[in-house]
Amino acid sequence: MCAFKRLGAAGLLLALCAPYSLAETRLQVNANANQFPYVTVRVRAFDANSGNSVLSLTKEKLLVSEDLASIGIENFDLLADQIANSPNVDVMFVFDETGSMADEIAALLQRTRNFADAIAQGGINFRLGLLSFSDRIEKKYDYTADVELLKKNVSALIATGGDDEPENQLDALIAAANMAARPDARRIFILVTDAPYHFQDAVTPRRPEDVIAALKEQGIQLHVVGPELDSYKNMTQELVGNFYDKDSDDFSSIVKNLGGEISANYQFSYRSPRMLHDGTRRFVRVALQGEAATDAAQYVAPWFITASSRREAGRGDESPYAPQQALDGDPATAWFPSEIGMANNEWLHCALPTPRTIAKVTVVVPQGYTFSDHNNVTLSLDGGDDLHGTHSTDGALLTFELEQPVPVRQLHFDLRAASGSRLGIADINAYFPDGGLIPELAVHRISASAKESAKDSNDRGEQAYHAGKLGESVELYLAAIATDPESAQAYSNLGLSYWKLKKYPESVAANRSAIALGKQQGNPAVMAGSYYNIAKTFEEQKEYRQALMNFWWAQKTMPKPVYENAIQRMNTLIAKDAE
Repeated sequence: MCAFKRLGAAGLLLALCAPYSLAETRLQVNANANQFPYVTVRVRAFDANSGNSVLSLTKEKLLVSEDLASIGIENFDLLADQIANSPNVDVMFVFDETGSMADEIAALLQRTRNFADAIAQGGINFRLGLLSFSDRIEKKYDYTADVELLKKNVSALIATGGDDEPENQLDALIAAANMAARPDARRIFILVTDAPYHFQDAVTPRRPEDVIAALKEQGIQLHVVGPELDSYKNMTQELVGNFYDKDSDDFSSIVKNLGGEISANYQFSYRSPRMLHDGTRRFVRVALQGEAATDAAQYVAPWFITASSRREAGRGDESPYAPQQALDGDPATAWFPSEIGMANNEWLHCALPTPRTIAKVTVVVPQGYTFSDHNNVTLSLDGGDDLHGTHSTDGALLTFELEQPVPVRQLHFDLRAASGSRLGIADINAYFPDGGLIPELAVHRISASAKESAKDSNDRGEQAYHAGKLGESVELYLAAIATDPESAQAYSNLGLSYWKLKKYPESVAANRSAIALGKQQGNPAVMAGSYYNIAKTFEEQKEYRQALMNFWWAQKTMPKPVYENAIQRMNTLIAKDAE
């Protein structure tokens, strides 16, 4: 038997079903790392039989872990009042209709009813709209509360063409923003695509910052399901949404998560036990103490260094112009923004995990370029005013001498380039008052002798591992990492030793570091092996979906029969659990 709570002037009723056993409760979990190292988790708790919201949970009933490590939660809130204050929501799917999107169109059709039910059962008065695009706007369907009509509209999408990516996402977002929505409704856009976007070219004159400003002015929240590109991550950051790597899970699951995100009735935050800004996926599990109810989500930790865009963006972190190239102390490598256009909105951002007292910052120009009064870089510390440096006589170096040393968490560099010109950054250097580099930069500049010493420690660690001396192998791997913090192989080996010792959270953490370093160094063998190690860890914990995902990433990174066999094994176990 349920009591009902009336929410707001609209008179919506939200069921409060406290009397039944919590064993009937189900959870949907979504995680957002926009404020990393703090992670915000939204939870939809509902009755498995009726679908009604459960509003009787307390902070003490929740068991939360990240990558198998238990964590304490903060700022636990029941969101019933938020729903009462804004019960009307208009959701617009902005959908890439090009040829490679057939699976996503089928999944959206399959999940539309579940998505709508989740929102409605959360006490929300919803409407759903749809706009599709390729290089042009293809189809527009106005907002409707008729789910069957929306399914009919989705079934009209035809995945054809689109072999000439990028596509026209920017015009599509503006066209969707111009479609009539209820004046009192929260507006949520879900952009679904597998391609980068045109901007400032023959297809569209628009630039992303103008689109972000237009959507922000209308109060539109944007979620993106797409390729792992800077541009989409930046959009969701600015528009308070989530970014979902299209390849990190099947689209059907992502749609389910989005439904739970919109209709969540609880929210809490926690500080990640791994505060490294390393670009790795993290696994968040929420369960009810003593009960079967549980669900999981992923988030992607931001990189220590991020950028507005990068040249050869489609290659992601494997681009030779990725922002990580500005860390290595090599003037022959550099970060460059996108090939398309150059404006005063390109930037490079460093997020330090702990404050560093900095006295001076220098920026090195890429080879073949010079700094001048017209081609320049400004620096902002912790969101403060722009600082203007002094460029050397030859234009190769820009120096920012601070009036006095200050503790800094964030360094933000804006490129200021003359019209029609290009500019990038070869290296950034931030110095302590004693002249030493801050460790977040020094760690990337290890001497050849130190690397050789680290390799020797790693090799001896492997010998100890094969001799069954696991404790000794851990010590040797840790020694290798202390000497060369960028030894991806040592991290991967360390993760394997921890796994053998049944230190599962430590194993996952070490393998995550190996993957991050492998990405930066273009080392697919280490990446694939580390994904496999993580997958085996999750499999042993009977987290079969997480294991499947990591086996899949191992196979995608470096195909092997053992990975393919593991994928088939996980699919069999998942199907068996579902029976």
